[in-house]
Amino acid sequence: MKVDWKVVAHSEGYKKFKKEILNDCTAQLKPGHKRNPPVLKPSCFNLVNGCTGGYRKNDCWNQPCKQFKYVIDLAKKFSLKLNISVDKILDIWEQNRRYNIYNFYQKYREGDLFKLIEESLQQ
Repeated sequence: MKVDWKVVAHSEGYKKFKKEILNDCTAQLKPGHKRNPPVLKPSCFNLVNGCTGGYRKNDCWNQPCKQFKYVIDLAKKFSLKLNISVDKILDIWEQNRRYNIYNFYQKYREGDLFKLIEESLQQ
């Protein structure tokens, strides 16, 4: 299934998720932030691929970049399995997310995230 990124970019789930990612990226740019690496450029993150390589070429250490890519890749994977669009998956997840993105989208929760989509589709 081909992803229409224009549709995804206008979905409420994507907007909410992107806002959280960008807030975390911005927090890391502030002086004195505990995770502020020696050099963090705002250009290390883009909204399609997540990470552009950042500080070290082909080795992204920036957690928001990694998280963005992981969640988008997971949504694409589930999109193929369930034959629904990525934007609908992100909408479902973000409507049900009640805590931060790093805890909600942990790898060990993939089964729960899959069930969440299935339950939402049955309603």
